[in-house]
Amino acid sequence: MDRHQLGPYQLTRNEKSNDLLLLVKGPTVYKAILDRALPALQFSRTFPDRFGLFDWGTYIRGADSSHQAELDRLCCLLQLAILIDDDLDESFALSFHTQMAPTGGYERTRIGQLVRIAKPYDRNHNSGDRVTAEKLASELAQFISQHPTYRRADLITAVPPSNANKPFDLPIVLVQEIAKITGITVAPTVAKSRKTRPMKECRTVQEKVDNLSGVFSADCGVFGRRTVILLDDIYETGFTINEVGRALKTAGATLVLGLVATKTARDLSGEPTRKEEEDDIPT
Repeated sequence: MDRHQLGPYQLTRNEKSNDLLLLVKGPTVYKAILDRALPALQFSRTFPDRFGLFDWGTYIRGADSSHQAELDRLCCLLQLAILIDDDLDESFALSFHTQMAPTGGYERTRIGQLVRIAKPYDRNHNSGDRVTAEKLASELAQFISQHPTYRRADLITAVPPSNANKPFDLPIVLVQEIAKITGITVAPTVAKSRKTRPMKECRTVQEKVDNLSGVFSADCGVFGRRTVILLDDIYETGFTINEVGRALKTAGATLVLGLVATKTARDLSGEPTRKEEEDDIPT
């Protein structure tokens, strides 16, 4: 799994042809994201920048001034969000969970801090904070409103919880609050055929695979031929959100769009998870 942030870009209009020229620093996977987001525009094949300042370019036909402004806004959004290149049609995190601190070591990002305060970890020591959850939902809703593909989604649903011993499940609360802001219909969480362990308790890749193998199923009557936003709070290895996404695709979902608040530093690994370590960073 790779993760990216769009680098510098340049968007100019050719006065003779009236075509737009977009030059981008970043992987070509962003071309498909732009193409899907703005279907009214005609993107050419990508080509290398002859001056070597950017990684690739594309000509865009049929773009008026409003299209140009929307494309510019979307590129600005993609410079901030974290693109996660996984098995879903698209996956984004608002931010990394941690960042390098000016004094050395790591500290939580602004969004990472919101997650840490909002997320209930247990009933006794950290019961979460719904007011902060509403703030986090507002941040996620803003991303949806600024990304045309996500804005057009038919449904939004949360990754099913694995731990019932919490005052509330943060992804479910986030989905409910986002729906209030965006008007996107809330769909029920995907069904689980058996109880699973919290993924943070699984220490190896094989344990994670065995924990989730064949556990999720989705209702084709609900999700069939729909564009679905699949939401979680923290993306670490991505096992759960990708398995749920596969169940949605099996049920006939047209597009599955992953959206999470933060992406941790750790990806797929046989080593112990760092999620607990990151959550122990002082506030």
